[in-house]
Amino acid sequence: MKRALSVVAMATLMAGLLSVTLAAQPGDKRIRLLTREVPLAKPRAGMVAETLVLSPDSRHVAYVAARGGRQVVVLDDVEGREYDGVATAAGLTFSPDGTRLAYVAWRDRRAFVVVDGREVPHEDLGGMIVFSPDSKRLAYVARRGAKWFVVADGVEGAGYDGVQKAGAPVFSPDSKRLAYVATRGKKMLVVLDGAEGQEYGGVADGTLTFSPDSRRVAYGAFRGDKRLVVVDGVEGTEYENIEQGSLIFSPDSKRCAYVANRAGRWLVVVDREEIDRYGDVGQRVVFSPDSKRLAYVGKRGGKRFVVLDGVEGPEHDFIGEGACFSPDSGRLAYAARRGSNWLVVVDGEAGKDYEGIGDSTLIFSPDGKHLAYVALRRGKMLAVLDGAEGKAYDQLAAIVPVFSPDGTHLAYVAVQGDKWFVVVDGIEGKEYLRLLLSDRLRFDGPNSLHALAIHDGFVRVEMEIVEQ
Repeated sequence: MKRALSVVAMATLMAGLLSVTLAAQPGDKRIRLLTREVPLAKPRAGMVAETLVLSPDSRHVAYVAARGGRQVVVLDDVEGREYDGVATAAGLTFSPDGTRLAYVAWRDRRAFVVVDGREVPHEDLGGMIVFSPDSKRLAYVARRGAKWFVVADGVEGAGYDGVQKAGAPVFSPDSKRLAYVATRGKKMLVVLDGAEGQEYGGVADGTLTFSPDSRRVAYGAFRGDKRLVVVDGVEGTEYENIEQGSLIFSPDSKRCAYVANRAGRWLVVVDREEIDRYGDVGQRVVFSPDSKRLAYVGKRGGKRFVVLDGVEGPEHDFIGEGACFSPDSGRLAYAARRGSNWLVVVDGEAGKDYEGIGDSTLIFSPDGKHLAYVALRRGKMLAVLDGAEGKAYDQLAAIVPVFSPDGTHLAYVAVQGDKWFVVVDGIEGKEYLRLLLSDRLRFDGPNSLHALAIHDGFVRVEMEIVEQ
């Protein structure tokens, strides 16, 4: 649920140290939340609210502001140069470590990539700007004349008739390798570390994938009306279809799996071996963290069930997409529907019925002993921890609850009316006009976490958990 961002009548921001103490839920430890507010910036006039982004470390904010008929990018309290326009589709992009900012802008019919305030001019630009995982490298798509090319670390690659923008350039997890999809005439090919791969009738958007160890590459390709997966340059079997988003490497990078269709029958394919036991597989494959276990959804008649290590689980009317293993690989949880009700199945045992389950919200604690998720009841959202329900709220804005590194605390963001606050172990923190979230809350240690909020300006909210 989205809420409008208001910056009207924000007063002077003061840093403060606040203490919030409330009674914990039965069985919980009694804690206090010590909250320190660190001012970051004041919103400028003309801010375009939908362009607001925050750095992954919640230490910086950036947005586009209108200046008459022109636009500027504001980073914290510093305005950049004026442009005729700033690309909102490509967006303002922070590096993973939060220290760098990049965006695309136009002035006098020239396009610029702006990185750390430095302009790099181009004839035209397309797609997103991509930082490497280590934040040191940068890649994007540009055009000169009729040719498109990828610029990586300031160096232009070979020119092509087109470069696939939907997937953008892809860095390997170790940041050392780069791959992208290019078009030559009516054919498409993958370019890996500057070397061209086999040409195909097409390469499926978003399928270009590195293995976790960065050594292997896989993608989905088209040949006529057939679909196939290419792993390390070697073609797999042709199928009528490949399930979108199903291509995955195991955590140890040794195995590759996806879901394919032949003659109306869905198959799980693991290391080129077809698992055709049920004739209909509608969900993706999930590897355990240790790569030794495998789970997927099977269907028989009108019923669906999870197959774990080749063994069928209980039947349900539908299975959600967010199946997850515990970090130690010993446990499996997923959301399922029975009639009109939803429930969570943990280790084969069904939990309570709810009107809805955020099936992508299931999360195990780091030690694998606890499970949390978000449920819906009578229009309200609530966090469930090991079957125990938390307080119901109008909204849980941080959709995925977050465990502390030692698994002893659970935190999420709740909304009640027009108030936003962090909840830790059932304890509600200070109320804010809005808490801004790039994806979820972040713990900095076993007893500390942070968020970014609007409270008389943009502030970083640093919270310390003190047990009593």
